[in-house]
Amino acid sequence: MTIKSIIKGETGNVSGSLKGKNIVFLGASTDQASPYREARAMGIHSIGIDANAAAYAMPLADETHVVSIRDHEAIEASLGKRKIDGFYSQASDTARLSEYHLTRRYGCKKTVSIESVNASSDKAFFAKILREIGLPTPRQVIGSDLITLELGTSDWSLPFVIKPNDSSGSKGVIILTSRDELKMAVDNAISYSPTNTVLAEELIMGLHYSIDTFVRDYEPEFMTVSQKTLTEAPLMVPLHYVMPAKVSKNIENRMKDCIIAICRALKIESGPITCDVVVDQKEDIYFIEMGARAGGNGISLLMEQAYGVTFVKAGVALAVGETIPVKANKNRHAGLLTFASSQAGLFMGIKNLRELEKDRLIDRYEVFYKPKDPVKKFNSGADKLGYVIVSDETKGGLKKRLADVQKFLKITLLIDGVERDLDLL
Repeated sequence: MTIKSIIKGETGNVSGSLKGKNIVFLGASTDQASPYREARAMGIHSIGIDANAAAYAMPLADETHVVSIRDHEAIEASLGKRKIDGFYSQASDTARLSEYHLTRRYGCKKTVSIESVNASSDKAFFAKILREIGLPTPRQVIGSDLITLELGTSDWSLPFVIKPNDSSGSKGVIILTSRDELKMAVDNAISYSPTNTVLAEELIMGLHYSIDTFVRDYEPEFMTVSQKTLTEAPLMVPLHYVMPAKVSKNIENRMKDCIIAICRALKIESGPITCDVVVDQKEDIYFIEMGARAGGNGISLLMEQAYGVTFVKAGVALAVGETIPVKANKNRHAGLLTFASSQAGLFMGIKNLRELEKDRLIDRYEVFYKPKDPVKKFNSGADKLGYVIVSDETKGGLKKRLADVQKFLKITLLIDGVERDLDLL
C-alpha cells in the first residue's frame, strides 16, 4: 500500500486521559483505516476485529482478532472480561448492531441507539421514520421475491432503482431501465442482502449530495455538504466529491433542520452521522439513506483538508468517553477523486502520481493496492483502488486542479500480459 498524508498530533487537553485506554474497532477495510491511525496518534490501544485476517487496516492495530463483526457474542468471547473503554466503526453499517450490544455489555459510552442501528441498516425503516416526521421520501416497495416486486411496481414508470434493503457501499444497486431486466436486478440485489430483502425505489432526479455532521446534544456541532459525482447508469456508485457543495443558504438551513429532526427521531445524541441526499428541480430535499457513523470513501479526510476538522479523531475520543470539539479552523475548496478502474486486470501503479505530488497539485493520496494485486472493474465502493485529494483557496482554482489531476493520472493495469494506461472514471 502507498500512503502520503499527514497525521496531526493530539488535539485539545485530553491526551493524558486518552493514553492507555482500549478501543475496539469493528472492521478493518480500507475505509476504516483512519481511526486506527488516530488511535495510535492519541496513545489509545487499538483492537482490530475483522473476519478477514488480511484486511487492509489490520496491520495498523495493536492487537487483532479474526472474528465476524456481525457476531457480537463471538467478539465478546474473543475479548474476554478485560476492561474495554469503547467500540467504534465507520464507513459501513455491518457492525452497528454489534456495537450497540457490546457497548452495553462492557459499560462503554453508548454511541448508538437501537433506532439509529435500524435506520442505518434498514433503508425501508429509515424511510418510514422520515414519513413520520413529515419529510418527503421516494416511493418504495419491499420484498424478498420477484412477484412481490413486480406487482408492487406495476404502475411505476421507468427508470426506478433496485437495491438491497440492508447493504452499504452501493453494492447491488441498479437503475432499472427495462422490466425485462427486473429478475436479474432482484437476484443481484438479493445476493448482497444479509436478509434476502430487496427494495424497489422511485428514482429521484436531481443533484446528489452527502451531508456529514458531528452531533452534540442532538444538534449539529459541525455540518458540511459535498456534491457527489456518481458512475453512469445503470450503477449508482459515488466516484468523486467536491466540498463545500454549491447550495443556497436556504437549502443548507433546511438540511440542518432535517438533520436535527432525524437525530431526535432516532435518538442520536452525539457522534457522527452521514446522509445521502438528492435535491430535485423544485428544491425538495430527499434523504435517501443514512448511517449513524462517519462516512466512507475518504470523506472524513476530505473534511480535514477543507476545514481542518478532526472528525474521525473526535469520533474515536467520543467512543472512549472523551470530548474533542469539531470546529473548522480553515476554509478551503477541496475535492476527492476515486481511483476507479473501468477494466479488470493486475494493478501496476498510478502513473504520474509522483510528478503531480512534486508539482504540489495534490494534497494527499492513498493507494490500497500493491503491484500485481488483482483489480476488479469498478462496480461498488469496495472496488476502489484508492483516492487523491486536492484543494485550493477558490472554487475556480479547485476546478482547474481537479481537471489537471484527472487528465494526467492514469491507472496502469496488466491486461492479458500487456500493460495499459486507463483514464480515471
